[in-house]
Amino acid sequence: MEDGISINMYFCRSGQHKPDIIKFDPNEYFDLEDDTSLDIDSVPKYLNMLDYLEEKDNVTYIAVVITNKNNGKKLHIETNFFNGQQSTLSIRTEYHYDLITYKEVITDVLLPSEENNVTIHDVCRFCLKDCYYNCIYHGIIKKGCDGTETEYRLI
Repeated sequence: MEDGISINMYFCRSGQHKPDIIKFDPNEYFDLEDDTSLDIDSVPKYLNMLDYLEEKDNVTYIAVVITNKNNGKKLHIETNFFNGQQSTLSIRTEYHYDLITYKEVITDVLLPSEENNVTIHDVCRFCLKDCYYNCIYHGIIKKGCDGTETEYRLI
């Protein structure tokens, strides 16, 4: 545990009820620059949590818990994969000494497309505020096979 930071990843495959656990060193999990201070919200190496796993097949659930024992902060991100891992439901919760300081729900759903070599995702972000989830983002993201990406922001 470097600088009081612990990182645990829990994951389940289809039909698995008890998660497997991987413990990460901060240098394995985060993309750290020499002059960067380490904390729970440091930049991860991978945006897709599946990329931390050697064997990604049939993974339906991943949770990452990052704890900083020095300042009482904790980050809990859990993602459920469906539609052949093409769509996700993620919940991001930040804590300070077990008190929730931020909570966000993110959906990313692959939409059917009649265009060849194009994927279209419907992405929504909901932030918990005053006991209600408020939509803070809704967009359609169109990705071409050539790496182009177009965002149509609805909210």
